[in-house]
Amino acid sequence: MVADIDEASCEDPHDGEVYGRFDLPAGAFPGDGEVVAVVDKWCTERMSSYSPDAWKLYGRARLNFYPPSEEDWARGERGAVCAFAPAEYGDQLTGSLRQDGNALDRHQRTYLDAAGQLNAALARVPLDDVEETLVHHQEWGSYVAGYLGLFAQDLRDHKWEEEAAPLAAELAEAADGVRGEWEKLAMLEDVDEFCDQWAVAEQTVADDVAGTVAALRTQLKLSTPRPVTTEYQYPQSPLLF
Repeated sequence: MVADIDEASCEDPHDGEVYGRFDLPAGAFPGDGEVVAVVDKWCTERMSSYSPDAWKLYGRARLNFYPPSEEDWARGERGAVCAFAPAEYGDQLTGSLRQDGNALDRHQRTYLDAAGQLNAALARVPLDDVEETLVHHQEWGSYVAGYLGLFAQDLRDHKWEEEAAPLAAELAEAADGVRGEWEKLAMLEDVDEFCDQWAVAEQTVADDVAGTVAALRTQLKLSTPRPVTTEYQYPQSPLLF
């Protein structure tokens, strides 16, 4: 499977950019669903280490990955590949999406590390429809709520410069405030009620958090304005931290 990926120069138009590869544990094939879940988690959690600033990434690319199939597994090929694909289907990438983390100061790094974990949690939205996997969506809502809490705590624990400190405190309080809307998702057993609450949770982030995120990023001299996301990407732009 990995051998089927053709190499190309980053300077030339290309269909994707590989940023990670790993082998799944040996043993019996666990099923397509389990393999996809493991690969999705591994790749999503490593996006920010390759490209720390989601606002620079999401306007250009979306997550893609290549899990081993049952046939690959039978041949002893358990390798999975993580890649970025163009944000729009049919487009191509030009230039590398890798960002130099060494160019960041400690305040920028602190913010992007915390935001990267939260963006990764949001991006792990289950691939199937809510009607098919409500329990997985409930777990995801709780997962996002947990990372909203960690994000708020990371902001509080860091010693910010004088100009950024009030914005960081405001953002931490806002993140804690919207966390409850995501926690509600874990308790809803009705699909329609879940979808309604999901919309509320997203809108609360857009209304109560997004403006402060932009203000703090501006103060930290991180990339602005917000990227323009496509229908194929999640989280959408108003939810990106």
